[in-house]
Amino acid sequence: MVLVTFDDYVTRANFHFYDDLFPRALSDVVKNPNGCPATATFFVSGTHTNMTMVKTLADRGHEIASHSHTHGSPGTWSRQDWDREIQGMRQNLAHACQLPAQKVCGMRAPFLELGGDDQFSVLQDRGFLYDSSMFGGSITEDSSAPPLWPFTLHYPPSTSQTVCDQSRCPGRSYPQIWEVPLIRQYALDGRSCAMTDGCPFAGDDVSKDDVKRYLRKNFDRHYNRNRAPFMISLHATWFTNVPQSYQGLQEFLQEVSSRSDVWQVTLTQMLDWVRHPVPLSRVGEIPSWQC
Repeated sequence: MVLVTFDDYVTRANFHFYDDLFPRALSDVVKNPNGCPATATFFVSGTHTNMTMVKTLADRGHEIASHSHTHGSPGTWSRQDWDREIQGMRQNLAHACQLPAQKVCGMRAPFLELGGDDQFSVLQDRGFLYDSSMFGGSITEDSSAPPLWPFTLHYPPSTSQTVCDQSRCPGRSYPQIWEVPLIRQYALDGRSCAMTDGCPFAGDDVSKDDVKRYLRKNFDRHYNRNRAPFMISLHATWFTNVPQSYQGLQEFLQEVSSRSDVWQVTLTQMLDWVRHPVPLSRVGEIPSWQC
């Protein structure tokens, strides 16, 4: 399962990237093996976001999730602040997209700065399905440890490189919450990053083929090791900062879509399989994977 995620605001300055990557015309979209369009998850912040454009993404089948209202630094947030930021943004998104609030069921903390039990108690009390703010995995590329699958928070995660390599990890049990971690990825020169757009490229002459090799290298680590979901975690600014990254990503997604055992789904769609797994021959029968 390939998970494409975008963080932050949806605006006129970046919407054209999403519009081109996930076009309206079904004849132009990247499709999954059952013929349904590939989908992505958007972790949306509020203060500068164009909600009409967010609704357009939701109407095309993409998942909309909370990334806080103000996108401020969470380091000093109280539990009340977390509730206002997480739940407040959820309500704004649900209203704008004309969705039931429970459909906005995931969140990612700004700057991946965890809030410990203040954050996770809000998520549990408000009935969220998952968080996707933790990152982990080996700092060095030569590690033999396989990528990590999503996990429940029945038990507090250890502060380690394999689960939660951050401060303020939750210290209590939150059995209703799933964690969809960002697994470290590795640049072409081996340097690691928490998010896909954080890995550096050497020099200024980065080609689309360099971008595809980078994405393929990290995809293959998941595909050939243990099939843990492969997340492509991005900000739209990557397409400007690395000009060939957009075309490289687009061609990579088209390339992997030719495989009959690769599906590009949202985080909630992925968890629908994780919680109720079925054989590959039947994954197209999962209700949320149909169109």
